[in-house]
Amino acid sequence: MINKDLEAQVKLLEDPDLQIYRMVKPTIVNQGSEIIPYLETVWGNSLLPIVHSRIEDIIHTINFTQVLLHAEKWVDTGRKDWLSILLTISKVYFQAIDESLLKSQFEQIKREIWLELNDNLTAFEKIQIVNYIIYKKHKIKRINQTKPDGKPFFVSEVLTHKKGNDYSLGLFYKVLCQSLDLPVYGIDLPGNFILAYLNTNHVNWANQNAEDVLFYINPFNNGAVFGHQEIEQYIEKNKLKVTENQLNPTSNIMILKSYFSLIQENLKSNNEFEKADELEQLMKIILL
Repeated sequence: MINKDLEAQVKLLEDPDLQIYRMVKPTIVNQGSEIIPYLETVWGNSLLPIVHSRIEDIIHTINFTQVLLHAEKWVDTGRKDWLSILLTISKVYFQAIDESLLKSQFEQIKREIWLELNDNLTAFEKIQIVNYIIYKKHKIKRINQTKPDGKPFFVSEVLTHKKGNDYSLGLFYKVLCQSLDLPVYGIDLPGNFILAYLNTNHVNWANQNAEDVLFYINPFNNGAVFGHQEIEQYIEKNKLKVTENQLNPTSNIMILKSYFSLIQENLKSNNEFEKADELEQLMKIILL
């Protein structure tokens, strides 16, 4: 129920005076997401463009505030639910995504893989099952980016539109495997985010090295499996300057640092500076 005082505050959104808008906006924003249905009704009943733009700005601010609060809670509770934080990051670009629906879709894919796995399978056979469910059954495909665009970077796009770039596909694949207790971790190879299947689930990042890798996986190429020799050939062919550490499995937090950097670069290249600034705010919380 909206009280008379709050109704009066919302009514002031019609006033063209920018100072008045700056005065009433914090009061309305502080009401949180519960006021959004009322604001949407006011938007629909108004013919004034200034009211439409201001209500859209307020709703955006409310939603982004919730994104920041969710990130803070994720950090405070031990950084455990990686799908949840990846969907939270997606809300920087797609505020209207239905997180519960996307999580349900993720769980469906996870369950289909889980039903096919058993302890008698080799690591390679397990990954073949993962690949079949992701790429054949659910028809998830890659996006070859020809221009700056932040959208393909977000994991929500993998679940919503069954498409992604090397990073969103790689993060989705990694989180899915780890949720199934498969020891799959990221390797932030320059120009291509790939994964490694390790010989253990107990990772000691201080002493991690390439010798712990059974094989590598390229989620951007339908989960293709390959060995260390192929990586060396790739590095040589593309004349990349790669240190030995860059070929080692990388922690989730280090992967996120590179992930944020690449998204920001794409957003700025596409002149989406507001979203880049919001991503910066989110990054400061998550990487704290």
